Amino acid sequence: MADAGAAKLSASEIRAATQDDLTAIATLWRESTISMDGGAPRVHDVKALRARLQSEGWWIEVVENDDRITGFLAVRERERVVDQLFVAPSAQGAGLGARLLRRAQALMPEGFTLRTPLSNLAGQRFYERHGLIMLRDEPHPQAGFLVRYYGWSP
Repeated sequence: MADAGAAKLSASEIRAATQDDLTAIATLWRESTISMDGGAPRVHDVKALRARLQSEGWWIEVVENDDRITGFLAVRERERVVDQLFVAPSAQGAGLGARLLRRAQALMPEGFTLRTPLSNLAGQRFYERHGLIMLRDEPHPQAGFLVRYYGWSP
């Protein structure tokens, strides 16, 4: 029998983020980074993450369930890049990451790239399971820690 909580999460909606969502998104981002497989190479505070959400020029969409944001996607459509894709630790395993990835595919049907810390083995397995191809490993362009780049094309 399916977990009732997981079923409820899968019925949640993806919508465009608003200014009112930024603190909740930043909080989720921080919590997810802290709990990341392999440990987070760098964790910012909520205030810094909120400022980044406002300044990056990303198109941001959220998964919302019962007035609570449980995941988010931040993309640069013109450059065909998924910059951020995170699901709240308490909501992982319910298919929300896959839904956000499908949303990225719909937003950028010609393909896209993304990166994840080299230490994030669970994230790498997730992307590979969903058909993304590993492209290369290299230092993060700003922070310097190693990241793995992935690509998706139709």
